[in-house]
Amino acid sequence: MRFVMQFVAALFSLSFNFLVTHTWSTKVTIPGLTALPADAPLAVTGDYAVEVEQAVAAGTTNVEIDVGTIIASKIQSIIINADLAAMDVYTNDAAGSTGQHFALAANKSVAWNNQLPNQVNPITVNITKFYANNAGVKAGTFRVGILLTS
Repeated sequence: MRFVMQFVAALFSLSFNFLVTHTWSTKVTIPGLTALPADAPLAVTGDYAVEVEQAVAAGTTNVEIDVGTIIASKIQSIIINADLAAMDVYTNDAAGSTGQHFALAANKSVAWNNQLPNQVNPITVNITKFYANNAGVKAGTFRVGILLTS
């Protein structure tokens, strides 16, 4: 049912041109540079977004999360996050042989947007699924937000 809802939402958003935004903020605190200002918020825009939040129980492997088809070259902004537990996340298949592997520490993210200088999109292949693995003893939540252009 979720896949049907995601498909209908994607089809609807492709039929009507909407503007979706990810807003990025950067602040670094350095003891010797107390007057160092934070960067102004950066709005990254796209035509549609894929957003997933999936609970992953402790000791669980290969929790499959379908995301339709995400074309890597159309990604404008992405964040992949594991909150309370470290997770190994694979794209496209459970072993990552047709995709990629992300080792996420607890409360850490992989993040990118198309306006970061000298940075490349961490997604190098098209994605149809994520597989989340939580080998720890604490449950966690896998989250991904992807902003795309049509």
